[in-house]
Amino acid sequence: MLRKSHSRNLSEGRLASRPGCNHCTRILLAVGPGLIRAGLRAVLNGRNGTRVVGETGLVLEIVELVQSKDPDVLILDADICSAPRGKCCETLKTLHGIDPCLKVIVLCSDISPEQIGRAFKAGICGCITRECATDDVKEAIRKVMAGDHYFSPTITDATLAALDSAARRSDDPLLGLTCREREMLRLMANGHDIKGIASTCKVSDKAVYQWRKKVMGVLDIDETIKLQLFAEKHFGQHLQKP
Repeated sequence: MLRKSHSRNLSEGRLASRPGCNHCTRILLAVGPGLIRAGLRAVLNGRNGTRVVGETGLVLEIVELVQSKDPDVLILDADICSAPRGKCCETLKTLHGIDPCLKVIVLCSDISPEQIGRAFKAGICGCITRECATDDVKEAIRKVMAGDHYFSPTITDATLAALDSAARRSDDPLLGLTCREREMLRLMANGHDIKGIASTCKVSDKAVYQWRKKVMGVLDIDETIKLQLFAEKHFGQHLQKP
């Protein structure tokens, strides 16, 4: 198991450990074998600034591959998570303890608002369907790398409306935060200060201050120490312990 300090080094040292690939988005495919994985590999490997650095069809191998391959984006097949011993949410929590900056996009055939809600609570940034076009996959990666959420156009408006309604009714404050805002809180829980978050997310200190102010407004928190305690409460338990 990685120690807490290692999770910080994994995200901060990402670019430094990639000679000649400063602008390359590294993709890990956790997708069942077959045409879909082959198609994703053909679309993403060495094209449009992306590179496939690893593949697996087993949930139990994902943590090891994230540690060894250091991806920026994980494309996670919902079908392998529904298989026996899949344990999708537990795996996502473990992954974000190892690398708070990892972006997870779920690939699905059909998914309910309740399933999407649980997945976003566990830390995914996007959801694409098996029927989505090549451009949708690329757009999903571009969006999540920019700190936004992404849904395939084929996910119905009714599903998204139900998810939004569930978020408003929920007592879980995390459902009201964007992917980037949750990422910032994970980094805070890992012990990063303003400059550390800015360096890891490759933005200015000012941008981090603005995110923090927005998050405090969404969560109705009036002191930074309270925000730190909130981050540790909701994300600190996901860290790998010594």
